[in-house]
Amino acid sequence: MSSTSIRFQWSSVIGADKYFLVVDGSSNGERYNHSFTTLSGQVDGLTPSKSYDCYVYSSNQAGLGASSMTKTITTSINRVMSISMDYSCSSGVVTVTWGQVFGANFYRADAIDVNGTALSCTSASNTCQITMLNCGERYLIQVTAISFDCQSTSNTSTYFETVPCAPSQLTTYHECSSNVIIFSWAPTNNTNYYIATSLASDGQVVECHTKDTECFFTNTGCGHTYQYTVYAVSNCNSETSSPKHVRTSPCIPQNIETSAGCWSDVLITTWDKAAGALSYTVEAQGNNGDSYNCSSFTNSCAIPGVACGESLSVWITASDDDCTTEKELGEAAQTVPCTPTNVSASVDCSPNSALMNWTVSKGAGFYIAMAQHADGTVRSCHSPGPNCLIQGLTCGKTYTASVIATNMKCNSSQSQLVTIETGFCPPTNVSTSLQCDGNMGTVSWAAVARADMYLATATGNDGHTHTCSSNSTDCSFTDLLCSEIYAVTVVTIDRGCHSDPSPDVELRTV
Repeated sequence: MSSTSIRFQWSSVIGADKYFLVVDGSSNGERYNHSFTTLSGQVDGLTPSKSYDCYVYSSNQAGLGASSMTKTITTSINRVMSISMDYSCSSGVVTVTWGQVFGANFYRADAIDVNGTALSCTSASNTCQITMLNCGERYLIQVTAISFDCQSTSNTSTYFETVPCAPSQLTTYHECSSNVIIFSWAPTNNTNYYIATSLASDGQVVECHTKDTECFFTNTGCGHTYQYTVYAVSNCNSETSSPKHVRTSPCIPQNIETSAGCWSDVLITTWDKAAGALSYTVEAQGNNGDSYNCSSFTNSCAIPGVACGESLSVWITASDDDCTTEKELGEAAQTVPCTPTNVSASVDCSPNSALMNWTVSKGAGFYIAMAQHADGTVRSCHSPGPNCLIQGLTCGKTYTASVIATNMKCNSSQSQLVTIETGFCPPTNVSTSLQCDGNMGTVSWAAVARADMYLATATGNDGHTHTCSSNSTDCSFTDLLCSEIYAVTVVTIDRGCHSDPSPDVELRTV
């Protein structure tokens, strides 16, 4: 047990040449007598935290004078000499332990931060716990011993650091083209290094250990949402920061298909939804220089007003709130061919055919020309170029003709209608008669409406021929050979063109 001292002072007494100081601790059997020739003195070896009655006598050769007024003094308590502490990372509580001091009724332990703010606990034993400590602080621990009248603060102390605070001021930067993500935070006290964690929406976890206050995450995938957190590491690890979320660039759309409605001017594009995409933009470039576009929040998009006969290159991009993918090229698309124009029909001297002509139209692979009679009969021809010959028409009929263009997938609309008037039919009801005198033969037939004239031909067995013409319904052959069998036919003539010949009719000479 350490002892303590008291230093006294008193006023001078006239005639005194010496002073006697009495310190009486009768309660514990202590009594101290000291003589002094000065007006002050010190008494050592007193018991700490004890009360003493103190008074002074003056003296000279004549004897002792009266004593001074008694003053009761309590000695101070000794300081705590040893302090230890144990800090719990998980609870954030520090347990302080010290060596006990004689005479102390209880103790107060203080944790003092760099600003001088103290947190305390008290105990009648040699330990107590200080709670509510701040993270990231460096504390000075002192212990004060307290008696009823006195207290003494330890002249020894110890320091400790609390758990780092959870990192804050989190920021992220996302580079759209590479999907690199930079995660950063403000520095924290009492930290050796940091561990940042990336958690992808597919469950993949990546850690970054650094002494800096940022981490680069490079192996990120498109169309994912990433959660980033960080904690500080020292003797104690901090709590994990609040999460920071980042969405990477959308993935590139796949399986792009574009089709043009065969009966409309609408271009429809579809694709597989891309992970992370919130919207899409479709762009189409025609071979004639026209451009088209549309936007969609789903996986399809329709562009109206697309010109006929276009061969289109189609691109699609996917976007989220911050980033857009590079353009992805889909398959080329073709719109419906344009309708042929300037359609015309001409009938030559062949009564059963008509030559169709038109102007080449955009987007056409080839063309189909059709001629339809009122009875429903249809004849057609096709060609890669701007004309074709419709054959097999019936003579003496009126047909309505048109042309369509096709690209093997879609047909254009029908062109304007033109009228075809086929040539005259050959005469019917052809018959012959022979006038024996002179071997002259006569042929007759039924009239053909609007015919200009007729030509009859008699062909002998050896191939020689005789002809006669008429603008009525009969004519005669002269100078026929005797004993010959002739095949007789008649054609209708109109504006220089002949009909097909009528069926053969026999004529025998004698």
